[in-house]
Amino acid sequence: LKQVRPYFSKAGWNKAYGDLGPMSAQDEAEILKTTSEDFKGWAVKSEKIKDGKATLVVGPPKGETTDVFMIQEGGSWVIDG
Repeated sequence: LKQVRPYFSKAGWNKAYGDLGPMSAQDEAEILKTTSEDFKGWAVKSEKIKDGKATLVVGPPKGETTDVFMIQEGGSWVIDG
């Protein structure tokens, strides 16, 4: 999870993973595996970027979409919610 953390703002991380606390490497690997499986095949359907903020509409090839909010921090785009 330490390798994934830089891609999230503090608020985005809290929304996605909350306060997980200490856990084993095996537990971390299981969380990442589950997350990867949940989003397999998803793609960005549309995007809107304005003033250092972006909204991405993402989803599977068929089915319901969801919004992903991103902001710029330190020159990089990070997931904010």
